[in-house]
Amino acid sequence: MLYSRLRQHLEEHFVSYFFVLVLFAVGVIFGAIAVKALTFSQKQDLLAFLQQFFASGMVVPNGSAVFLQTLTANLQLAGLIWLMGLVVFGLPLVIILVFLQGFVLGFSVGFLVHEMGAKGFLLAACSVLPHNLLLVPAILVISAMSIYFTFQTLRPSLRPRRTTFRQRFTQYSGNCILMGIVIFVASVIETWFSPLLVKLIARLL
Repeated sequence: MLYSRLRQHLEEHFVSYFFVLVLFAVGVIFGAIAVKALTFSQKQDLLAFLQQFFASGMVVPNGSAVFLQTLTANLQLAGLIWLMGLVVFGLPLVIILVFLQGFVLGFSVGFLVHEMGAKGFLLAACSVLPHNLLLVPAILVISAMSIYFTFQTLRPSLRPRRTTFRQRFTQYSGNCILMGIVIFVASVIETWFSPLLVKLIARLL
């Protein structure tokens, strides 16, 4: 039964998922290209910041306070996307947020790899990728459902027959809450697990 419901969900949201994946991928590409557009002084400033970070003894803030800040920021982003799905004019903002998510990730990884080579790749794999392996899919799923919900409002023909707004709202919000659980786990990884990996890899750099 779970498989059939998942399959139905994917079939209904296929266009939305495909759209956000392409949009996110375009953002990643633009982020990676933006690294090459940096001036020499800008690159030097960013490298100096990284070197200062390593020289400081890798004091990475963590703890419950940092976790709450991280979780709050991630949930605020997810909540904003959810809210934009309820209003027609929120669609452009969802598109911008998905693109920016890809841009930031592409720029971060691209800069580390471009400037530090294999060491930069290892650093990105430890500091950027672990939590984003859960956070990014969760944000993309919420974005896809937000876009689909908006188009259901604009085009009643997309709505399942004999479903009320309350039913669609409940299903939409319920799925977003499930993604909120994934975001919670991603925030735990970002707060406690990723800093440990960064400290370990820093000893090799």
